[in-house]
Amino acid sequence: MGVSAQRTGVNGLVSTFPERYGAAGANLVHPGDSYSYDIFSQVGTALQTDATSIFGPAYPVQRVIAIGIQEP
Repeated sequence: MGVSAQRTGVNGLVSTFPERYGAAGANLVHPGDSYSYDIFSQVGTALQTDATSIFGPAYPVQRVIAIGIQEP
């Protein structure tokens, strides 16, 4: 699973893969970089508490690796 928690990453997905993320009705809109920490932590919480409903029982989460950068 990949998470784009910052606006630049989301906009990059929309422009690079418009057929997937830019289609009408996709509603892939980022609320702003001040929400990036909340987005990241909510994904981590979802993986800890309910990964089976996300991936199914055949793909148990074994590790969570989080990386990122802080822009100046």
